[in-house]
Amino acid sequence: LANTHRSNWTTFPTPRWQYACSDSGYTDSKISLKWLKHIFDPETKKRTNKKPRVLICDGFGTHETLEILEFCFENNILLYRLPSYTSHKLQPCVCSTQGRLSRPG
Repeated sequence: LANTHRSNWTTFPTPRWQYACSDSGYTDSKISLKWLKHIFDPETKKRTNKKPRVLICDGFGTHETLEILEFCFENNILLYRLPSYTSHKLQPCVCSTQGRLSRPG
């Protein structure tokens, strides 16, 4: 975690990658909302034909501000929150989609 981004953190070109920094060095509600509005929403909206989208997040408080909840409601995004301190066990994306890639054989 850091409060500045250094160009030497990436050793190859990263087109379309987005970086954000906060004063504390940790994610905050402003970064979460910006990511939701400028990354998640446009990248998923165009693929769903107005169907609901599901966003799975951990129990970290910056994911559940009133602004984020309102944005999700207004844009047909279903925010699913994993119970606190369980994301390392549940990890739905790794278990279901990437799990096959990480298993031998």
